[in-house]
Formats: sequence, structure tokens, C-alpha cells
Amino acid sequence: MKLFYVCILIAITVFSYGFIDPNFPYQPFPEYFRYVHSQRTVATAVYISLLLSFFVCYRFILSRSNLTQVWWYIWITVGILFFAYPAFSSDIFNYIATAKVTYFYRENPYIVMPNEIPNEPMVGFLHASNKVALYGWSWIALTFFPHTLGMGNIILTMIAMKILIIAFYIWLVRLIERVSDNPASSVAFFALNPLVIMETLVVVHQDVVMMALALYSFILLRKRRFFLSLFFLILSIFIKGATVFLVPVYFLVLFRIRKRVPLDWERVWYWCALSMIGIFALSPFREEMYPWYFIWVLTFVSLLPKQSFFVIVAMFSSLGLEFRIVPYLYTWRWDGVTPMVKRIVTLAPPALAALWYGFRKKV
Repeated sequence: MKLFYVCILIAITVFSYGFIDPNFPYQPFPEYFRYVHSQRTVATAVYISLLLSFFVCYRFILSRSNLTQVWWYIWITVGILFFAYPAFSSDIFNYIATAKVTYFYRENPYIVMPNEIPNEPMVGFLHASNKVALYGWSWIALTFFPHTLGMGNIILTMIAMKILIIAFYIWLVRLIERVSDNPASSVAFFALNPLVIMETLVVVHQDVVMMALALYSFILLRKRRFFLSLFFLILSIFIKGATVFLVPVYFLVLFRIRKRVPLDWERVWYWCALSMIGIFALSPFREEMYPWYFIWVLTFVSLLPKQSFFVIVAMFSSLGLEFRIVPYLYTWRWDGVTPMVKRIVTLAPPALAALWYGFRKKV
């Protein structure tokens, strides 16, 4: 299984280079890009095959691995996918552009858009150059480090940004291990979930940053370090804003700790998971239900008993959410049948999982 898993990771890395933006300044494999974009059926079939194989490995690891083995899989995953191109989304370039507006041009990123900067070379391959900064000041502050280490070179800045995200990914996994009653299962469930891996280590989204800060705030709260705990929760909220839904749970826990009322932390994680499900379910009202948003839910679901309803449905939801890109890969269009297919592949797996869970409980 280890060899098969490594082969999947290498295949994902190779596949990712077929999605380099044609306007990106470095084009190492232009013929490969043209092939992937012209052979839509092949590209779609490859993606589906890789994703299904990834989930098969994930299920195997969950059922048969101890903590040492789980960490072996984590480190090999990080080591190989470090070299993957951030395919399927241009958000990493939006992070870099926002940092550049802030620290290079010394403009307010909440007022000035990248396309308002004269002769800015990144505008050619940005997919959101006509938007101001979408994230909070905590994230803008953190992007200072990859911006500085990148020294104005887009490749070096990408590498530095990926290192920053990987560091928070590892920290979040360590935090999950620290508070879980079943560390091997919880760590494997979250860290090796294909959705988490694809959206964090390949596409390089920063949701793990927000969730690491949020979980750490609850750990500090558990230690009765109240002011520092609140500080980290505020930092988390000002990454992306979604963790503001944790505030009612946070202050309920704070109240019970101050009153010395015994706490069942499994129930706390349960309510945190429900809070994140709430904001995740509301995300289509803002734009759409992006797969990486589900990292908010998976963080706390990983701390629940592994045969619970939430864990099983979350696992299948991860699969469905990662399939949302499939109709686009096949048609290269976001309109037409794509929205309908996206809804079907998102809802069908968790619905089937819920039915299966209910049938199993009844039997």
C-alpha cells in the first residue's frame, strides 16, 4: 500500500503541471499543457481515477495504521506534494499579489486592487485582479514572510508561501494529536483526508492557518490562559472570518470554566463542528460552496468518535466536494450543466452515507 500511495502522490504532482496558467511567466511544459487542455476526456478520467485511488488508500490507512505509520504517510505526502504546481485554483497568486500591493507598493490592499497598479506583471495570470484583499489583517501580516523571502521572484515567493502553509498544516495536525483521545485515528482522519491534502498541499489554500489558530485558542482556554486564548481566537477570525461562528461556543466554555463546571470536551468539539457546519452551509449565499471550506468542519469532526454519524458523513462529503471540479475539467465552462453536476456530486455522497449509516444502525 505504501508504494501505491507514493505512486498516487507522484502522479498528482505530474498531473498538476498540466494546469499552469498560459500567461504564467514560466512555462516548463507547454506541450503538456496543450495536451491536457485539448484532451478533456483523458484529463477528467485521470483526475477521477487519481481521486478515487486516493480515497481508497485513505480508507485503508484509517483502518490499519498506528500513529508512527500515520506520520510516515504525512511526511511522505508533504515531501512529494511540495513539488506540485498549485493547480485548479489561483488563490495562491491572489495571496502573493495582495502581499505585493501591501509591502512592495505600500498601498492599502483593502482599497487598491492589483489591476490598479500600473504595469504590474502579475495581472496577466491573476483571476481576481479586480478585487481588493479578501482576507483579514492577520493573514496580510503573515504574508509578509513569504513576500520578503521571495525577493520579488514569483517562483521563490510561491515556494515560501507553500512552506508557510505546510508549517501551519503540520502545527494543526500536532494540535489535533495533542487533544484527541485517539491520536492515530484523529490525525489520520484529518491530515490524510484527500480533500485536506489536495486543497492545502497542492492548491495551497490557507484555511489550515485559520483553523490552527482557532484550535490552539481552545487548547489555551482549556489551560485557563484566558487572555492569550482570546488573542489567538481573534487572530483566527481575522484570517478569513469563518471562525467568528465559534465565538458562542468559546464564551460558553469560558463561562463554565470560570464557574468551575465540569466540561465534556468531546461535547465541546461536537458543538464546534456544528458551528463550522453552520457557516459552511451558509457559504453559497456569499459565493459558492468551495471544497477547501470543508477544512473548517473536518478540523473538529476529527476529534469526534470515529464511528459517529458526523465522521462518516464528513468522510463522504470530502469525496463529493473534491468532485465539484470534474464538470469544469470536462467542459472548461462554469455555466451550462456544470452548476447542476456540481450540486449532484456534492450532495449525493453524504446523502448515501447517511442512508447507509441509518440502515446499519437499524440492522
